[in-house]
Amino acid sequence: MSLPLQLIVLLLLLPLYQATIHCSVHGDTHVLMSDGATKYQHHSAGLFRAFATSMNTKRLEVQCEFTDRTTIQSQIVDPQMSSCRLKVVDTTLGCGIDVRHGGIEQPGVGSIMGRDMPLSAMSQVPLNPALGISIIPLTNNGLSVEVNWNGTLIQVIM
Repeated sequence: MSLPLQLIVLLLLLPLYQATIHCSVHGDTHVLMSDGATKYQHHSAGLFRAFATSMNTKRLEVQCEFTDRTTIQSQIVDPQMSSCRLKVVDTTLGCGIDVRHGGIEQPGVGSIMGRDMPLSAMSQVPLNPALGISIIPLTNNGLSVEVNWNGTLIQVIM
């Protein structure tokens, strides 16, 4: 197979091995997640589990917290995502990580294992390579957390 044909086959197979969850803190304010084909929405306040999955001994969970519905200048404003949290645990290793985005309440701030820091500094924190996690600060108050479990990529954009 020629290289261009191999690349085309790889690009066609890529969606089979990749998942993206978009927890929108800075975009559409009440979209919990989208997978490219479907948007899942929520319209009430509180803390909700947006997504969870596991592979072998690893488990990933995404939680989102929403503000109350308010009325501003006689218009109802839907709840906004006030923060987003991602937890990854490896039950065999007995370790995990907790990544949080400060959301609208703390723009530009996140935390790893309860330690607050600027989003831009989160990629500098050393992480256990066995968890397969990369943290990438994005522009406009965004944060990408990528989990690679044996070639299966899960990307959570907060």
